[in-house]
Amino acid sequence: MRFLYAAGLIVLLGACGERGETPKAVSVRFWDTFQEENFEAARAWTVDGNASDLRALSEAYSLEQFAFDDAFRNESRALVPTRAVLAPAGRDLDFYTHLRRDESGWRVELRGTRRDLTRQALAGSFEGVQESLRKSSDALVEEFEQRALQASETLREALEGLERALTSEDEKGT
Repeated sequence: MRFLYAAGLIVLLGACGERGETPKAVSVRFWDTFQEENFEAARAWTVDGNASDLRALSEAYSLEQFAFDDAFRNESRALVPTRAVLAPAGRDLDFYTHLRRDESGWRVELRGTRRDLTRQALAGSFEGVQESLRKSSDALVEEFEQRALQASETLREALEGLERALTSEDEKGT
């Protein structure tokens, strides 16, 4: 009976406990090896990646200074909020590292992570473009207002001159 009780307790503890590392710890290890450009080691932390995919990701995005928050997760999937500095722009980039749990533990889903990273990088680029357009349009509006003011001043002066000319003609005629 003790044997069955002990076996049941072991099964219960095994089912409730963590197998291997947490999603956050796996994310940290993955991005550390990625930053070191050790793509074979980084590949070992993925479910669906290969070294050439990782190399291409590294060439597309120069990421540094990673920070991680606690994961949102269920039994088999997790999202780890990740922040990295996108060099050389020096702009913070917030995205999710996607993970999936398999028989070996938590592993990064490169496809989902890359998709989220790209989406956030593009959104940041569009924000930069929008800011530039806003500044340009503000400058254009200011330029237009200045020219309109100058044109109205010139028109006012011309009308005053015309009025003086007409008044002097009227005075000559009388």
